[in-house]
This record gives sequence, structure tokens and C-alpha cells, in this order.
Amino acid sequence: MTNVDNLKFPKDFIWGVGTAAYQVEGGSTEDGRGESVWDVIRKEGNRIADESDPDLSCESYKFWRDDINLLKELGVTLFHSDMPMYLFESGGWLSRDTIEAYLKLVDICFKTYGHLVKYWITFNEITNYGWMNVYPQKGFPNHSPTRGDRLGVEPRKMPYLAMHHMLIAHGRAYRLYEQNYKTSQNGEICLIITGRYCFRASDSDEDGQAQTRANAWKFQHILDPIYKGDYPDIMKNILGDALPSFTEEESTILKGALDVIGINYYLSTKVKNPENVELCETAEEIDGRFKYAEDLGEKISGDTWLRLHSPGLVYLLAMLKNDYDSPKILITENGCADIVGALQTIHDPHRIRYVSEHILALHQG
Repeated sequence: MTNVDNLKFPKDFIWGVGTAAYQVEGGSTEDGRGESVWDVIRKEGNRIADESDPDLSCESYKFWRDDINLLKELGVTLFHSDMPMYLFESGGWLSRDTIEAYLKLVDICFKTYGHLVKYWITFNEITNYGWMNVYPQKGFPNHSPTRGDRLGVEPRKMPYLAMHHMLIAHGRAYRLYEQNYKTSQNGEICLIITGRYCFRASDSDEDGQAQTRANAWKFQHILDPIYKGDYPDIMKNILGDALPSFTEEESTILKGALDVIGINYYLSTKVKNPENVELCETAEEIDGRFKYAEDLGEKISGDTWLRLHSPGLVYLLAMLKNDYDSPKILITENGCADIVGALQTIHDPHRIRYVSEHILALHQG
């Protein structure tokens, strides 16, 4: 097993943990709380593998004072795939009205908790949320075609419009904090990208181009507007009017509106140039003209999608360093699921190995 006990990291390297409200809060009917999309999802059949009750959590809602006393620092995500159900039914992120509702939430959070919070995370995995809310995937709500029709949005344009609105909301949240709270609170604004780095499946030029397109769809799609003021040319050339445009004002607001890039990294994959895009499994692959060939690394966490491939994190960090001039980075998610034994015990060498090898990769990177 990899030994990381003697590794030396810079003094400003931050160690942390994370969770999500629905995983720990409980209190789903307390104090007039309305339904969120997750409340609706959990009532549907076949959503939870072991049929456990999500209301039976560690009840952070009741014991939040104790929880805070156990934590030295707080990290807060303002949007983690959650939304009041009434907003979702009104169009969710397909509607520009959601931007205004989001900014009201943001302002309340900044005003109420800003003296406690050093790092604010505006959005978690915009690309995943954008795609999964249009094309149904297990465990996620989706913007049905009928909802898109009601708003006059063609199905192909729906994921890009949802992500576009989230980017605008992020930029406006950044400027709101900058103008009203930065001087007194001195916090930093972070946005999280999902970090499934894509390698080429072969040395062919075609697979190299597929790799470029895949990483553009996963990373540059979100980061280029923030660092360069617009979507990458490769996406604009392929998608045409399916990709929304920023107004000059929106581009100005968004450019430079980030202090820290957050990365959720769990695995890497190989991609290839598809001989026929009709054979691609997802709309993302069809639009990006790439095909997932195989996930890399050892399947380390039972029958799950997680794999151990720490070199992918090193390559991803190098790409971000080169493309965006050595930005400040937080690894906001990394880890693998436990495997509970027959006696309901947890023996964790696989998790220790997974985390240790990624810590070593960070040290090398």
C-alpha cells in the first residue's frame, strides 16, 4: 500500500472533507420546509438500491450547533443538484427566472454566513447537472421535452441553455460578492468542474482530435467563458446555434469571475473518434464527436463505476495549469465507496489505498 505519511505539502495546502445537505440534514418536514427535487425523486420506485429511508440521516438539521463545533472551517456549496420543486416545475435552469431566484439565495447566504465562510462554491458540476437534467439518468431529475416545449427550447439546445444560465448565475454571484461583501468578509468564490480526464485511445490523429473535443466538452466549456470570455471555438464551430451566445455585458461579468477552480476527480477514461456518431451512447458524445472507449484503472470499490487511476489527476492538473495560467485549485471531491461486510463491518484498505495514491499524485503534480 502506498505510504504517504512522510510527504511534505506546502503550508497553504488545505485539507478538507465535504458532504451534501440531503445526505445529512433530515428534518424534511420541519419548520415549513418545502419539497425539493430530491424529495420527489426518493418517492419514486427503484431509486434507492437498498431501499433505505433518506429521512433517517445523522440529523444535522437538529444537531447543527454540535456539528459546527466539530468543524474548524466551513466550506459551502450554493447549488449541489438541488432545487425547490416549484422552481424546477417552472423550468429550472432552462428559465432565466431561475437566475434571479438563485441570486436571492446567494445574497441571503453571503449576508448571513459570510463572516464564517472563507470559500463559497457557487455550483457543483455544471456539466453533469446540465446533461442529466435533460437526458434522464438514474438518480437525477430531468427537464422533460414537454417542459422544454413549454419554454420554446428544442431538446438538443436544452443542456447547453441550462449550463449557460448557470454560468451567468455564477458570474453575477461573483460580482455580487465582489461589490457588497468582499471587502468586509474577504472570502473567495469557487466553481466545481467534474474531472473525468479523457486520454486518447490510440496514437492516431483522429483519436487525438477526439480527445481534444472530449476535454473541451468536459472542461473548456465551463472554464473558457470564465477565463477567456467566451465558449471555445471548437464547440462553437460544431454546435452552431445550439450553443447560446453571451451578450457583451454577460461576457464582461463572467470573465475573471473566479478565485478558485474546484475539481471532483474519481476516474479517467479513454476516448476515440467514432466511425459513426449514431453508434455513440450519449448525446454528449454525439455532439462532441467522441466515443468513450474504456475507463482506466482498477475497479476498486465493488460493483460501482469508481476506478483507481491517479495519473489522470496529474494530467488534469497539468492541463489546467497550462490552459489557465496556474490557477488556484481545490480538490473538492475524491474518494471511493465503502464495502460493508456480512457482519455490517467495514474493512477499508481499498479506500486507504485509493486516497493515498491520489495524495501521492497530488504531491507529484
